[in-house]
Amino acid sequence: MEKKPLSECSLEELRQQRKDLKSAMAGLRNGWIVVLLIMAFVLKNLLPTFIPLAIATLIPTYASMNKIDIEIKKREEIKP
Repeated sequence: MEKKPLSECSLEELRQQRKDLKSAMAGLRNGWIVVLLIMAFVLKNLLPTFIPLAIATLIPTYASMNKIDIEIKKREEIKP
């Protein structure tokens, strides 16, 4: 399945992508919280290694969300 560029997606498709991305971010965030809590209690020496990794895995998701938000705002400004 080929992903369409944001400029070719309809406003409804953009909103759906944003909703899906927010769900994915929530899942990633919650997963990392669980992993980091387990490491805080069990493997204390590895915790400093995994905190930057957790942040680094969330940054691309936030960047994608930002691109979708910009495209939605652009479309809503054009819409009378």
